[in-house]
Amino acid sequence: MDALLLRRSRTRQCHVGGIIGSGNGDWANMFAVGSISGDSEVGGVVGYACCSSSDSSYWDTEATGVSTSAVGTGLTTSEMTGLDAETYMSNFSFDGNWKLGDSGEYPYLCWETNSCNKAPVYNSATWNDSNIEYGDTVRLLANVSDPDGSVVATRFTGENTSATVFSTKNGTQVNSSYWASPPLVADSTGNYSVVVDNAEDDAGAVTSIGNNYSFEITNAKPRITGSEVVVNESNYRRLAFDLDPVGVKDISGFHGLSSAFEFTNSTLKSEINFPFTGTVNVSDSKGAYSGNREVDLSESDTGHRQDTGQSSSLSTQYLNQTYTLSNGASSSINYTVELSIPGTLDSTNQWTGLLSGGGSVTHTVESHGDWIVNETLSTVNRGQNTSKTSSLTSQYVFNRTELTADLKTLDISLSNVDLSSTCSIDTQGNISKTDALLTRECWNRTFTVDHITENLSKVRPVNDTVLIGSTIKATRNAQVNNTADLDLENLSTTTAFNQSACSQENRSVVDLPAQAEKEFVVDYSCSTGSVYGQDYEVLLNTPSSYYDTVKLNFNVKVPSNVTEESTLKIKLDKDNAPEWDDRESSSVDVNASGSGLNINETQDSIFVIVPDDYGNSSLHEGTYNGILKYKYRTSSEGGGTGGGSAPPPKPKNNTTVKASFDTQQYYKVGYGGTQVKYITVYNFDKEPNRVTVATRNSTACSFVDVKSAVNVQQPYRSNLTTLVPSKTQGSYRQSSSILIKARFKIPSKEKLRELGLDGKFTCKFDTEASQGDAGPLSVTVKPVQRFDPVQELMKLVPQLPDQLVKSEKVCLSSSLSSAYSYQDSGECKGQVEQVPVPTRDSAGLLGTAVFGFLLIAWIRKR
Repeated sequence: MDALLLRRSRTRQCHVGGIIGSGNGDWANMFAVGSISGDSEVGGVVGYACCSSSDSSYWDTEATGVSTSAVGTGLTTSEMTGLDAETYMSNFSFDGNWKLGDSGEYPYLCWETNSCNKAPVYNSATWNDSNIEYGDTVRLLANVSDPDGSVVATRFTGENTSATVFSTKNGTQVNSSYWASPPLVADSTGNYSVVVDNAEDDAGAVTSIGNNYSFEITNAKPRITGSEVVVNESNYRRLAFDLDPVGVKDISGFHGLSSAFEFTNSTLKSEINFPFTGTVNVSDSKGAYSGNREVDLSESDTGHRQDTGQSSSLSTQYLNQTYTLSNGASSSINYTVELSIPGTLDSTNQWTGLLSGGGSVTHTVESHGDWIVNETLSTVNRGQNTSKTSSLTSQYVFNRTELTADLKTLDISLSNVDLSSTCSIDTQGNISKTDALLTRECWNRTFTVDHITENLSKVRPVNDTVLIGSTIKATRNAQVNNTADLDLENLSTTTAFNQSACSQENRSVVDLPAQAEKEFVVDYSCSTGSVYGQDYEVLLNTPSSYYDTVKLNFNVKVPSNVTEESTLKIKLDKDNAPEWDDRESSSVDVNASGSGLNINETQDSIFVIVPDDYGNSSLHEGTYNGILKYKYRTSSEGGGTGGGSAPPPKPKNNTTVKASFDTQQYYKVGYGGTQVKYITVYNFDKEPNRVTVATRNSTACSFVDVKSAVNVQQPYRSNLTTLVPSKTQGSYRQSSSILIKARFKIPSKEKLRELGLDGKFTCKFDTEASQGDAGPLSVTVKPVQRFDPVQELMKLVPQLPDQLVKSEKVCLSSSLSSAYSYQDSGECKGQVEQVPVPTRDSAGLLGTAVFGFLLIAWIRKR
């Protein structure tokens, strides 16, 4: 039986088998997998058999449930399914009728899937060359056919005497019958063989063949194994061939070359000239010739030349050389090229490579150096550069030149050489061995020089006396000399004649011919500085003194030394000098330099006069501190300005009172007038005391307000807080004190009557101190009828006609030490009063007498 499988179950009482119950004979290629049951003679393949055998019959011991059989081999399910079946059911022809099932599937017969196929058939093999010699490349041709299809692959293994050349490698199909093996090169003496391994058809059936075919090489020809052309551009052109005698070293001749400077069994070298064309081979002592080597070489060379791709300059020039080697033969040749170029290399000058048949190679060498020497500049023209502003301290002079040089070593010309490092007009030039001139217009370079000497006097004011804070006229003498052989024009003098704090008003430019000298006067407008920081303080008197002292501090800034030999006037504002008109003595000092200063004044200002010899000279450039001190009488009885006598003693029955005020505050003020009075504030504490006074919200206090007696800029207000120094800082032990001002602005008599304040009235203040308590403060005002000088005059001298007497406004200081017309000045530091004065029509004597009488009467009335 050729092939049989049984998948159905079998059930009998005896002689039960998976395929055959009982019988005699030889069975093969069958297996059973169905379940089997019976009482006796039960087998997986055959239940009972006599004189029978089967090497290729199998049953599934798990599926059939039977572990024995008269014939066959029992296997497990996994051993009979999938790819494992090929291992365990090895007697099955799986490349014939039987096929392997998928995983978990039993083998099946090829007709079940129409997959039956016959393997290829090997017929014969032969070499493609019947006379194989040394160096030949041969192939084995195998004749393979397929009974029921076509051959798709034939595989070969090739070997030489020393190693495997290729192994089980696919051959190349020549025609429908022959397959050629991969090439085998007979490149040495010895044995060579090719084995036909197997053939495969289009159905995947593989036929193992294993036939071996061999040959032996006993006689070798010499060979040319390599060739090279060597070019040393300065010295030679050479051809070199690598030789192989193949076995016996018996190379004895060369052909195609006129001579050789080296010829051995391994090397052939010869010097040639380009272009070169020829056929070269070698022969051995037995008359065997190598193969021919065709040679066809030529060259082209630019020689040394300027590298125009680089910018050559006076310090660095760039060269290059381009060389081309061409191969007209069909075979490749190795090459080595070495070029020689002067200078420092910027690239390689040696190249090697393979020059293919019919091809060419081009190489360029690059270098740089300095072959331009003996550079010489020669002056063509020289003069002043008027496009730039020259001055007495710096003049701009141009010098136009040409440039020449020598070109050493090089036999070539250089063009468009960058000259910008030296030349500013022509920045490119050409040079050669025969022409040394690079350019006739190299540069018109401008140099900064100083050919002028100056002799200058000091800047001094035109006037001897100078007011600080004003702008003054000043001059200096100048002598200038041109030491150059060039005419210099429009030379700026402002730098040479510069004076701090001054502006130059003339001679801003000057012309100086060559070797000339000039003298002239330079005019200036100069700032004299400023007076700033005017501030005063009042030093109160002591009980034993009747005077207060005012200390006016000020600062003076002098911006230069122009005024150091001048008399200076420092202007101070009288607004910063209270009671100046009532002073009885004064002194002034600047920078603690001692005495020697004088004081002048006008209606509004005080002038401190600093003589030109003050402190060996007047004030130099710098900042100075000044102090003006003066005293004025405050009382005939002492006690400070404010109307009181000595300060009140500290109350004994109330130790918490630390601040108190004048004991008498009773004032007379004219109806419709304004009057300012001083009130003294005393501090009995050893620490500074901040005292606050504020008018109460009453009708009587609506006409009273207060301010600091020191800070003139502070406005009058209904309240004031001031700091009183500690008693240790005062002028005596019991207390220290300061002054405050109280201003009384009294309306008309009729207005006071409307307010119910006819007669005297009192304004009470709320007081407070930071140290302890503050004592009470109140002021009593008695409004009085103001004195009318003209009316009094009419009462005293009623017989005088109106044309002899008139009323005029006069400004009187509080001490009556000075008087002047308010109409003329428009300002008054004291009080403006209407006084009777004689008219122009009155006689001089009468007018003088009447005016004196009226003035005395007016004073007494007050």
